Amino acid sequence: MKTGDATGMQPEQDEDAAWEDLDRCRQDIDAIDIRILSLLSERLDAAVAIGRIKEQRGMAVFDPVREKAILERMTTRNHGRLTPDAIRDIFTRIISAGRAVQGPRTVTRLSLKIGHQRLMNPKVAVIGGTGRMGACFSHILEPHCREIIRVGRSNPITSEQVAACDVLVFSVPMKETVKVIRKMAPLASEDAMIMDLTSIKAKPMAAMLHYSRAEVVGAHPLFGPEKRGESKKTCVLCEGRGEAGMVWIRKILESSGVNVLVATPEVHDHVMGMIQGANHFASLAFAICMARSGYSLDTLEGFATPAFQTRVDRVKNMMGQPGELFGSLLMENPSALGFVSDYLEGAREILAMVKQGDTKEFGKRFESLKNYFGQVDEKGQ
Repeated sequence: MKTGDATGMQPEQDEDAAWEDLDRCRQDIDAIDIRILSLLSERLDAAVAIGRIKEQRGMAVFDPVREKAILERMTTRNHGRLTPDAIRDIFTRIISAGRAVQGPRTVTRLSLKIGHQRLMNPKVAVIGGTGRMGACFSHILEPHCREIIRVGRSNPITSEQVAACDVLVFSVPMKETVKVIRKMAPLASEDAMIMDLTSIKAKPMAAMLHYSRAEVVGAHPLFGPEKRGESKKTCVLCEGRGEAGMVWIRKILESSGVNVLVATPEVHDHVMGMIQGANHFASLAFAICMARSGYSLDTLEGFATPAFQTRVDRVKNMMGQPGELFGSLLMENPSALGFVSDYLEGAREILAMVKQGDTKEFGKRFESLKNYFGQVDEKGQ
């Protein structure tokens, strides 16, 4: 008596056929991967040719306008299964690889040697060095400099002093950064280094590359100037032009116990749209809710759980800083708006569940979030 299914096919045969289908699909993927690799090699060859042209014309390797246009074009033309974020991530990596094969050709051995020599014991000017972040970063740089000039309203700097500096650091409000760079960057020597400390990287880096021939590095310290003793400190560095400056600042930061994270300006700004944009938006919305609650701050803190008090303390910290800082983080970074919109959409979805008393959907959504955050300790709040 046969034991096959309704088609008469034995289970073993059915399983063998499934494995054969899987093998065929994998062979197709392997062949596609080889074609992709070949196309990527062709693209890098084209990037090398572009690098030679840039070198001949004295052009910067990093071209933010062109790179942004590529990402927008690829995202717009994508009609397949990849999400816009996936397209952006993939092509950001590809663009970065293309920039890497161009970069070394634009730095001569002589300029690299001169750059290292100037940075062995440099004279540094921190534009905005009397501000909180400028003063904090000056403190990190000071042991590694023969002289450091902290420039502020009460301590201006002359054009001659700028030209004599080996390193220029811009630490001014975001809305002023490009304007200050436009004024001072052209005065920097070609074998000097310039860098900025702003929370947005694409626009300041484009300005530094455009208005100077100096080495360029973008930096974003991910720690507050008022917390020198905090355990974890990270600084994002973005490569702009040259190698000596990047090596110099990275070595200083790491020797000071700061973890260095290297990223492209585009990736940095996109991630910061979430970390700073949506995050600060949520804190401001929470602050408005508190202010409209009808209860005094003392009353709310008197009833506070540890989790609530942590959020209140975060809001208090924000209120101790200039409002224009948070306005810039939300309005100067184009990526912030998208994440804020996602945040509001999530809030609307939760509100709908609460209004409808939909405990089943709420539970499903809550459990699905655990997949993203992984295993966490359960703590009473």
